[in-house]
Amino acid sequence: MGMNYSRKGRVQRISPAIISSVVIIALMVCSSFAYAAETPDVERVGAPKAAKGVFAMDAETGQTLCAKSADTARPVASTSKLMTAYLVLKKIDSGGGAWTDRVGITDRKLDKMSRTSPYGGSVRLRVGSTFSVRQLYYLMLVESHNAASVQLGRWISGTDAAFAQLMNETAEELGMENSSFVNACGLDNSDYASDLKIPYVGNRSDTNKMSPRDAADLARALVTEYPEVMNATKLTRVNVKGRTVRTSNHILDYKDLMKKAKGLNVAGLKTGYTSRAGHCFIGVCKKNGRHTIVTAILNDPDRFNHTITIMKGSYSKNPDAV
Repeated sequence: MGMNYSRKGRVQRISPAIISSVVIIALMVCSSFAYAAETPDVERVGAPKAAKGVFAMDAETGQTLCAKSADTARPVASTSKLMTAYLVLKKIDSGGGAWTDRVGITDRKLDKMSRTSPYGGSVRLRVGSTFSVRQLYYLMLVESHNAASVQLGRWISGTDAAFAQLMNETAEELGMENSSFVNACGLDNSDYASDLKIPYVGNRSDTNKMSPRDAADLARALVTEYPEVMNATKLTRVNVKGRTVRTSNHILDYKDLMKKAKGLNVAGLKTGYTSRAGHCFIGVCKKNGRHTIVTAILNDPDRFNHTITIMKGSYSKNPDAV
C-alpha cells in the first residue's frame, strides 16, 4: 500500500482506489499517444458541390476523409437495405437461421410489390412460391429488389413493425445518432399507402433516413464484421430461379466508370433512389496494400463519378496514412 508524509511528519496511507485511478489514467494517456502515432492526420478531400450530403472514412482507423453536412439526416432510399443485410448476416452468424432456409410467399400485397413498376424487380415473389434466404439476399443486394428485402425482414422478426424496431435498435447500438427506419427496403411510406396499398409503420410522411456519417458507419460495421457481404455486392449479375438479375451499381458494369475506377477494387456496396432521396450511393474500395475506404453520397445526380473521385483523392492525398 502506498504511503505519503504529512507536513507534521506523520505517515498517511494512500488508498488503493486512488492508486488504481492514477494507473488507469496513465494507461489511457499512453494509449492515446500510441494511437495518435499509429494513425497520422489525413488530408481531407473536397466534397462535390452537387451532393447534398457526403461522408468518407478510413474503415480501418475511422478517420474522416471527406465530409459535407455529415450529421444531417436525409432520406436514403434503398441504401437502407444495408441495414437489412447486416441483420440477415447477424442472424445467420448467431445460428438463428441458415442460407438454405426456405421462405414461403403468402402475402398477395408483397406479390403485387414485386411486379409493380417502379417498385418491382426481375423476379416475381408469387404467392405460393418459396425462396431460399440466399436467393432473397442476392435479389436485395444485387438488383435492389424491394419485396425480397421486406420478406427478409419478416423472416428475421416476423412482422414489418418488429423489424423496423430492430433496425432502429441496431442503429442505436452502432452509434448511428441521426438515423431512423420504418421499413426494410427504403421505399417511402407514401408509396406503400398510395400505389401499393400496403400497411406501413409510422406516419404516411415517414421514410428511412440516415446522415452521411451514419451511412458510412453502417457500411464500416458491415464490411468489418461481415466482409463476406462483398461477395454479393461486387457481383454484376446473378441467376435466381432462371432469371438473370443485374446490378444497379454501374461502377461495376459501365465501361467508362470501370476504367475510371481501375485499381480501386470497388466491391459495392449499395445504390438508392426515390424522388425524395435523390440518387444515393454507399461504396467501399481497397487499393492493394492500402486501407479500406467507405463512402456515402446522398442526393447527388452524379453519384458514381463523384464516389470514384473521392476514393482516388483519399488515396493520392494520403499516401502514408490511408
